[in-house]
Amino acid sequence: MLHKLKQRLLGLCFLITLSLNLNAQVIGLDTVTVSGTRMFLKKNQVPQKIEVLSSRDLELTPANDIADFLKKLAALNIVQYPHGFSYVNVRGFAPNTFHGSNSIQPETSVLINGRPAGTVNLAVLDRGSIDRIEVLKGPSAAMYGANTMGGVINIITKKSQDKIGGKAYVGYGTWNTLEVGADVGGKITPKLDFDLAGTFFNRGDNYKIGKGNFFRNAFGWRNSTVTALDQTTLDTPDDVYDGVVREYTQMQNYSIMARLGYQISKNWRIDAMSQGFATNKVYTIGDMRTTTRDQAERKYNTSEVALTGKVGKHSLLAKAYISKEYVGTLPFVNATTGQEFTPYKSYESSVDYKGFQLQDEVKISEQFRLAFGTDYYTAGTDLRYWNAPTAATGNVPQERASSSPNGLINDFGIFAQGYASVFNNRLILNPSFRTDFVNYAMTRSFGLEDKTNIKSESKTIYSPNFGAQINLTKALAIHANVGTAFRYAVANQIAGYFETFTTTNPVRVNVTLGNPDLKNENSLTWETGLRFGKAEKGFYLDATYFNTKVDDRIITISDASKVNTDWQALDGKTYKVASYRTYANANYSKLSGIEMDGYYDFGAINQFKKSYKLFFNATKMLAYDDYIKSTDPASPDTKSKARHVADLSLGGGFEFDDLKRFSVRLSGRYMGAREYVNFNDVVSPQKFRSQLVTYPPYLTLDLVANLTIYKKHTVSLRVNNLTDENYYELRYQPMPGRNTSLRYTFRF
Repeated sequence: MLHKLKQRLLGLCFLITLSLNLNAQVIGLDTVTVSGTRMFLKKNQVPQKIEVLSSRDLELTPANDIADFLKKLAALNIVQYPHGFSYVNVRGFAPNTFHGSNSIQPETSVLINGRPAGTVNLAVLDRGSIDRIEVLKGPSAAMYGANTMGGVINIITKKSQDKIGGKAYVGYGTWNTLEVGADVGGKITPKLDFDLAGTFFNRGDNYKIGKGNFFRNAFGWRNSTVTALDQTTLDTPDDVYDGVVREYTQMQNYSIMARLGYQISKNWRIDAMSQGFATNKVYTIGDMRTTTRDQAERKYNTSEVALTGKVGKHSLLAKAYISKEYVGTLPFVNATTGQEFTPYKSYESSVDYKGFQLQDEVKISEQFRLAFGTDYYTAGTDLRYWNAPTAATGNVPQERASSSPNGLINDFGIFAQGYASVFNNRLILNPSFRTDFVNYAMTRSFGLEDKTNIKSESKTIYSPNFGAQINLTKALAIHANVGTAFRYAVANQIAGYFETFTTTNPVRVNVTLGNPDLKNENSLTWETGLRFGKAEKGFYLDATYFNTKVDDRIITISDASKVNTDWQALDGKTYKVASYRTYANANYSKLSGIEMDGYYDFGAINQFKKSYKLFFNATKMLAYDDYIKSTDPASPDTKSKARHVADLSLGGGFEFDDLKRFSVRLSGRYMGAREYVNFNDVVSPQKFRSQLVTYPPYLTLDLVANLTIYKKHTVSLRVNNLTDENYYELRYQPMPGRNTSLRYTFRF
């Protein structure tokens, strides 16, 4: 890999050398300051692909959680459940489909103010406290360490330091839905400032699945297609649930954020921030084919304290943080009879993060900067399961063995990042390097003490990255980046144990056991693109090509030599083995594509007296293939598409703003065909069960219209899923149909 990296770096340097004789000036693009890197740089100074979602973008986008913002505004892939789980991923990496150990081993990390959020479930993060969201696409291990092969999503919270002001809103709409929110912030005294934000959401009635389906009918996107091993196909109509009221989709949650800052002196200040999320009413519903209905608990809280200061040319940061996410499941319905009973806790999962950051950014001159520092965090999972209470147990739930062990990761990272602007700002160089000293510990879990490979081991991981940008003219720039990244192996893959039993007579056992010798998955990515735009002329365009190779992909493999041998199960009895599986670094992936985003504001023709803006964001995947290495050297490797990744994802729309009283935004999102596995199918012929299924594309529209009265009072019409499409991010989990609300906002 290092040899390939050197080749990419040499090629990039050659490109730079060819371009140095071109006349160039400082590029006049969007000059918003971003913190997606470890330095505070202008967006047009960052060679990597970075997209910024402003507070205005968020306000004009109907959304129930942050994942809605990202999927509509940043062309990401998503797995979203209707009951409070939302996962996204970037550049062809598959999103998570479940909670637990994956929360500390994702491929794209979620950050809050540049440090780990402690969750990958975007549904639990507070919406009201957001100043902006920065999406840094591509490898980020040189800056942030593990779990950044796809990139990072950095959520920047509000930090008000002017006079006190804010807003409050209340909205009511379809399905007896009530939304209330407020945020206020500013200076209490010349040295003391604060922010306070909160949201409350209550859907009082069950929602209805879409049935209008204007776009589905117009383009024939009606069927999911299952492909059997013999390449025969079976179409399954997706209109079976059109217009159905989905039971147990009532939902209630609230979130809150508080920040307090104190200016200690001219150059030093301290800020403390805390935010939390909780649900009062939510259900862990099964898919549309099942009757499983469980009560659920969702809790999340995170806090940080940051000390910042300046000493001469040094900008210093010391930050400590902590977070905890909790998920619980409480069954209350018999899946067979439908009869309700007293809820009991059957499952709980908690993810805990603790860490600190120390950093120094040295501004040697306007042209040269250097940032270096250290990060440390410890992240652990705690999973527990219980069997249903019975008369034999005194109607008390009995704890049972976990399906995977609890894991603990300690990561100590040392990083350095440079910034150089040379040749009269014609060339920007942005090298970075990081070393992570990682310790893995598989902690004990109930019932697995004698079955798992309890172990602790340490690794040292090096992550280089090099970015460069050539400013060809005031409006045009070439940017390029190459770097490595890595992802931890999941706890149950390293030390897990899972067993199921056959229905045969005699009963036999299926065993899945972890592999303590697994390597981390690792990637090499290079990208290059063009930026073209002038804010004063009302246009901007970025087009970026990326190419990623992921090695040491982890797969499940079978061991036929263990079949029919004796195995002692968790119940203490001995059974014959029906199947035996474990994990291995046997696969690799190839990902490539083109990302584009941009806008044009026709208001530039008339000196921006009004705004008429067209905007878009798109990702076209050219390759998103997972490869299985052939055991026969004469045979080619086999490949399949990455799961839940669209061939094309596209967002965009039109916005009008008279810059006085009225604004309206019509936006749309297209998601192309995606592939997954046809799990839990007991109706189709046997050969189609657990085989590949292709989801059809979909297109949805949203509308937001605002009318401001007397400057402080705004009435908004908000329509989500305007054409009432029956669509889904995950099959048999259809999202809500058209829903409309009226919102009143008071600004002060």
